[in-house]
Amino acid sequence: MNCLTLVADQLQSRGDQMALWTESDGPVSFEAMGVLTRRAQAMLRRQGIGRGDHVLLFAMPGPRLFAMIMGILGLGATVMLVEPWMPIDRVDHVVRTTKPKAFYAGLIGRLWGWRIKAIREIPLHLGLKSFEHEAPLDALAIEPMEGHERGIVTFSSGTSAAPKGVVRTQQYLEDITNIINKYEPPDAAKRPDLCLFANLATLHLSNGRAALIVPHHWKKKSLAKMSALAEAYQPVSLTCGPAFLRHLLETPEAPFAKLEHIGVGGALTPNALFEQAFARWPEAKFTHIYGGSEVEPVAHCDAREAVSRSRARGLYHSLYVGHTIEELGVDLSDEKGPWVAGPNVCPEYVGANDENKKYKRRDAEGRLWHFMGDRLEKTPEGFYYAGRSFQEPGVFAMEQKIYAHLDRDKLFLHRDAQGRLCAIGEGVKRDLAAIQAVAPEVQRAFDVKLTVDRRHRARIDRAPALGKAEKWLAG
Repeated sequence: MNCLTLVADQLQSRGDQMALWTESDGPVSFEAMGVLTRRAQAMLRRQGIGRGDHVLLFAMPGPRLFAMIMGILGLGATVMLVEPWMPIDRVDHVVRTTKPKAFYAGLIGRLWGWRIKAIREIPLHLGLKSFEHEAPLDALAIEPMEGHERGIVTFSSGTSAAPKGVVRTQQYLEDITNIINKYEPPDAAKRPDLCLFANLATLHLSNGRAALIVPHHWKKKSLAKMSALAEAYQPVSLTCGPAFLRHLLETPEAPFAKLEHIGVGGALTPNALFEQAFARWPEAKFTHIYGGSEVEPVAHCDAREAVSRSRARGLYHSLYVGHTIEELGVDLSDEKGPWVAGPNVCPEYVGANDENKKYKRRDAEGRLWHFMGDRLEKTPEGFYYAGRSFQEPGVFAMEQKIYAHLDRDKLFLHRDAQGRLCAIGEGVKRDLAAIQAVAPEVQRAFDVKLTVDRRHRARIDRAPALGKAEKWLAG
């Protein structure tokens, strides 16, 4: 098998139908993507890249990046992706551990790479446009592979000292494509998607669907330009996190009036934000998605139902996530949170033994289980998200009461050195009496400007806030 076979037929049969649209390149056809992929493969072969080699990529999503991803996979090599904001010493550790044979990057990527000694020592450095004038192979190269062999490894900052590499094998890439296609709205299958995530753009290439790539900076003028494209290019679907949904609602010059299907996940979404979106696109179907980068998806439900059930419980966020997908096995016997198993569960991490012990286990039949790191409440109507496993039981529910009472969520609760419950966030000293009105257990308040994680731009990044409050918490 080789997961490139999922894309090959589309590249060869779709002709001048649009495959990708980017702000810098405009529309790029399936035929052009096929030629570009064969050019990339010709260059990679000439450079000696083949089965078992690792290629580190750092480039903005666009036709050249996707051509390289497909070209590498077709040759049986492994695509390596590293979060650019990961600390330099951890990137250095990753590169020295996996020993990539080549580094492919644009200007920004090369500048990032030159800061890291291990990347400077990679034998081959390839530029963003290095293969555009290469004589293409006569046909796509598709190396026969075993299902367990690596296709893509994504490294992200873990909670331990070492980064964790999330492995997506050849079999996983085929299985996840089939699962996501199964739950895609059937009437949207061949019409453009407004695409924020590179993995979804690759998925669309495999099913002959166009992807309009949202620029990483989310500039309002860029979104307005996309929304003003011709009728044939107008997207009918969008999958995003709450931060992008809020940004889109604040960009009236980018109405994207043709949107019919909107999926939201990746971080907690306020009920009020969903309700604003329902008013903006009253005829659209909204899906509330729950999952993680190692298991996607776990569960999903109609977002209007999620808001209704969450409102009925007095929750600030839409915490109802519905039922798990039928392909997934769920073990709720661990009081810390659920373990899940299925074809959309990524294998053990690379270079993170401590993380494997914490989040992965195999049963007597050899089936792999993954610990979500969350708490879920099971009810007859489905599951409710109940916070992260590191939080004390009840504290997450207390935060929800505070958010609902204040009508904002720019704070979190944490215990100080004496065990007192503290509110940490923006404007909490001013609102301490209001907080104590619904959560009398809260005894102290510390004002700090909160930051959000770089991946989702929505989750509160607690570590910087706790760092600023360290001395105060010790007092």
